[in-house]
Amino acid sequence: MRKMKRYDVVIVGGSCAGAAAGYLLAKAGKRVVIVDKAEFPRNKLCGGMLTEKTVGCLKEVYDDISFEEIIDETFNTYGIYHSGIGKICRYSSPSPSLYLVDREPFDHYFLQKAKSAGCAVFTGQNVVDVNGDGVLAESGERYDADYIIGADGCYSVVRKAMFPNGDRREAALAIEVDLDLQDLTCYDDTAGIFPKIYFGYVNYGYAWVFPRKGSAIVGICGLINANNNMRDLLVTFLKTVLKPHRDPAHLALRGFPIPFQNFLEKPAERNIFLLGDAAGLIDPVTGEGICFAVLSGKLAAEALCAAGDAADVYNALIRKKIHRPLKQGYFARHFLYYRGFHDYAMYKMKQNAKYCKYSFDLLSGEIDYLRYGVRVLRDRIKYKSE
Repeated sequence: MRKMKRYDVVIVGGSCAGAAAGYLLAKAGKRVVIVDKAEFPRNKLCGGMLTEKTVGCLKEVYDDISFEEIIDETFNTYGIYHSGIGKICRYSSPSPSLYLVDREPFDHYFLQKAKSAGCAVFTGQNVVDVNGDGVLAESGERYDADYIIGADGCYSVVRKAMFPNGDRREAALAIEVDLDLQDLTCYDDTAGIFPKIYFGYVNYGYAWVFPRKGSAIVGICGLINANNNMRDLLVTFLKTVLKPHRDPAHLALRGFPIPFQNFLEKPAERNIFLLGDAAGLIDPVTGEGICFAVLSGKLAAEALCAAGDAADVYNALIRKKIHRPLKQGYFARHFLYYRGFHDYAMYKMKQNAKYCKYSFDLLSGEIDYLRYGVRVLRDRIKYKSE
């Protein structure tokens, strides 16, 4: 066993949230260590879409970013489709607002940024126990610290230590597969290659085709308690976008949980802080979590460098910066995914592309759910669909 060293902060999880916190804390002169169960670079299941607000958040955290190294494709167009109606509309913005990444090099890039800032990094160390003085890995290694940050995802060990009796209320499941573009019928027309979102194939969720460098991530996501068999639903969807020579029943489908409605009002107690998925910081409509992960890492670093009780400071920052859009999203989801309202909204969107435009603005972060509702209700101008 190596000689034990005490740190100011130990971070469990080296993905987007943990890397951001580690980078900023190390730059501030803190003695920080990131511990992750995986060896990086590692495969990460994710649709891989970044919005303009996520890119903006990354720029706020990191001094310089080589986007050529981390972004596969950039788009200013996306389309919306429906299982019963077909094409709803397509919208193009004046400038790129959607970015597709491969999470394997993406996460590794930012973990290396944290390491280069002075953060110690230990991978292949599966944390199995958490106490007030630090964390214990399965290997027997201990990492003692004054503060513990849990950035270890949906099945957070740190969160379980905070809430041993469990407090999860709702979850969604996403299932996806990586396919060659030439295997897909949805790009056979002359409209071009761009991200496509499909409704009607799953309750309280959607399906997607996200292209990147010759391939595409095809997937589906929905609330578990609102759907019978997510795998069968994805197979059904794949039959509508796959060419006949590819049998969806023989594809290697991969799934991952999304912790909807598991966000905490107070994700910090005493010296333990939760970030990203571990704190349930997931957009309840789109399932997007990278932006909140990076932002929560930034806020945790600010709290640990500020005067006063760090947990109180962090909880206040989370309420101010993240809880408002999250709660808006939970309120909006009841309307946007309610079957009767949703079908009506699809019909209206097909008649007037302003709804597609505002959905794009919402997705890219230009407006929030409240402004989205106000614009849809007030705007009387009709936009022609592409």
